[in-house]
Amino acid sequence: MNTLDDVAVTYNDISVLENYHVSQAFKIMRDPAANIFANMSPEEFRTVRRVMIACVLATDMTKHAEQITGA
Repeated sequence: MNTLDDVAVTYNDISVLENYHVSQAFKIMRDPAANIFANMSPEEFRTVRRVMIACVLATDMTKHAEQITGA
């Protein structure tokens, strides 16, 4: 973030690596050979995607105290 790296700029300095990694995972899964969600309904996919994003973003340790206290 301090160097204004393209990834930091893309994610507006918010959970940069977490956002990057979950984004890349979903980009990889657009390939039919890697799409583990191919047999899900659109609604199921949206739910799984939302949960996966939340789980990955929850690993941002700069927000750990906030997550624990619920603040």
